[in-house]
Amino acid sequence: MNIEIKTLDEDLVIKFKNYIYALSSTVDGGFRKIRYIVFSHVKRHEDIELKVKTYKNRLGQESMIFLTAVKPSVTNSITIIDEVLVVETAGFENIFTIKRGDVISRLEKAPSSTINISVYIDRELAPPDLVELIQTVTYAKSASLIEHEVKLEDNYALGTTSDAVLVACRDLSADRHYTGPVTHIGRKVISAVYKSTSNLLHRLRKHH
Repeated sequence: MNIEIKTLDEDLVIKFKNYIYALSSTVDGGFRKIRYIVFSHVKRHEDIELKVKTYKNRLGQESMIFLTAVKPSVTNSITIIDEVLVVETAGFENIFTIKRGDVISRLEKAPSSTINISVYIDRELAPPDLVELIQTVTYAKSASLIEHEVKLEDNYALGTTSDAVLVACRDLSADRHYTGPVTHIGRKVISAVYKSTSNLLHRLRKHH
């Protein structure tokens, strides 16, 4: 992988030697070619627009930006399994769960926090593969929270209320490769995401 991962003050920046194709639910997300993935620290909600503008001026539209209340330069987990790279940052304060079809959240009771997950596959994938991959990433994240017994009102947490996911591949393919949980790629992604989320949970509990 021709990738450079470096810290920039409190932030974390992933730089790709060549353009990649990315699909994301980040604040500036969507589907486009990029060369940079940024994990950026924000202290207040009012800082969001300023942070995005700052990085867009610095890196241009060839970037996608995660925003988080934690400091990505220190609160991150990086996992590589063959052609799969996962970079994750996480805060777990405002978790949510679903109980009898209703959403229960800590959003009003705790500072904003986010589980941000970036997954890069160093191979060609079709656009529908990237869409399916977001679902696979979500399964792995929730499985880690459940197995580590992260709970809200006796129900297992599924994530936080502001989670974001970015999935990317080296180039686009005209053929489907499939990235669901029982596929060759999906299994590696689940293993890598599960490991990264678990690492961040272990660190959190170690310091509490």
